[in-house]
Amino acid sequence: MTPYIENHTFPFKNYYHWGASWQEIEKQIRENKGELFAISSLFTPYYQESETVIRLIQKYHPEALIAAGGSHATLFPDYYLDTLKVNFVIAGEGEKAFSCLLDFIQTGKKEFLFYAPNLFFKEKRGYGELFPEENLDLLPFPQRDLLKERDLFFYRKKGVSLIAGRGCPNQCSFCSSRKVFGNQYRVRSIDNIMKEIDECVVKYQAHFFNFEDDNLFHNHSFAIDFLKILIKYQKEKNMTFDFTAMNGISAETLDEEILTLMKKAGFQELNLALVTASLKTQNQLKRPFDSSHFQIIVQQAQKIGFNLRTYFILGLPNQTKEEIQLTDSFLKKLNLKAIPSVYYDIFENNPEKWKIQRSSGFANETKYLSRKDLIVFFNLFVKEFVH
Repeated sequence: MTPYIENHTFPFKNYYHWGASWQEIEKQIRENKGELFAISSLFTPYYQESETVIRLIQKYHPEALIAAGGSHATLFPDYYLDTLKVNFVIAGEGEKAFSCLLDFIQTGKKEFLFYAPNLFFKEKRGYGELFPEENLDLLPFPQRDLLKERDLFFYRKKGVSLIAGRGCPNQCSFCSSRKVFGNQYRVRSIDNIMKEIDECVVKYQAHFFNFEDDNLFHNHSFAIDFLKILIKYQKEKNMTFDFTAMNGISAETLDEEILTLMKKAGFQELNLALVTASLKTQNQLKRPFDSSHFQIIVQQAQKIGFNLRTYFILGLPNQTKEEIQLTDSFLKKLNLKAIPSVYYDIFENNPEKWKIQRSSGFANETKYLSRKDLIVFFNLFVKEFVH
């Protein structure tokens, strides 16, 4: 298609299809004899993929039970129960709810359904407050034996993903995390985390650990204690590991002490979300820090020797061209590698709008920014910061 669009500003190259083909997915569903199918619907822009899977299950296994979970199902449970006709929605954290659902299937006793936290169905719709697990140490470690060997590699190193905690106390208006995990930051005990790390080292020869927390190191004292333990553990093992937080680290609680310990512990890179350099927009979005603090953290991290990457968002509500140019200048001044993202308006209950939320759609125009403006800025930043 490239010859036909060479006069347009959108870069058409390096496209990939991730995951199995729809033919293979349909074949696996058709041949599966399960009584219960659990479907994750994690991202609003990609809800149609989950919907297609649900439709295929209903086509080949009309008597099977279907449970939908994940961020999108949590935000819009009625859509899954009423429109897609799934049997259950597991909202928020799902370990206990899913266990109760299996108890119901095995025993036929409906009380397991009615007393299950975060489990909703046609006769039980009391959405509202969810019930996150308060003591994360009670949760068993992931059963990584079920993973294929290829799934245990990061950057050609044996590795795993894990969490130190769940939840985020911040109230960023564009983020759905608080709807899924609540607005309290809950951390596992350091002893519990280290047991999982040690298991992965011994059992899977892991040397790379990626923390998927929404706000790793929000608790300053926890961060200091945990990083010191990581350093001590590696000395005792006479081994060195790589640690990262690909989901990003929020800058508000970072300081030179934490950054120094992170580097000693084996963190080589930092993913920091700026979102915007505009103080006015930061306040409107309820961001937990401003550009001056962000700049201090970046300069300290650069001095210590981190590989830095930051993220910002195009198409924010009421965003102007001048604001985008301000962010551009700010990032250039800091000599940062920056990756542009596109604003997703995910909270409106409108399936037609969900369809156009994919980043390639550039659909969230503002009164100051047209779709063409968003595409032009996106391409500009990709050329400036990514390549």
